[in-house]
Amino acid sequence: MSSRTFTLDEAQDLLPVLESLLRTAIEAKQAIESVEAEFHALQQQIHLRGGVGSKRGHDVRVGV
Repeated sequence: MSSRTFTLDEAQDLLPVLESLLRTAIEAKQAIESVEAEFHALQQQIHLRGGVGSKRGHDVRVGV
């Protein structure tokens, strides 16, 4: 990985780009956590049914 030093002006110019990337990463993390929660709930339902799964896609709803 290369090392780079930015001037104050360069760093300030990059702030909007970095803020946008960070916002996108946070939103992606929230989406992943939501899917993980749904997946965990489905795993619990399957476990409570004695390990018998339902029809493929019946209980899974993915919205992006």
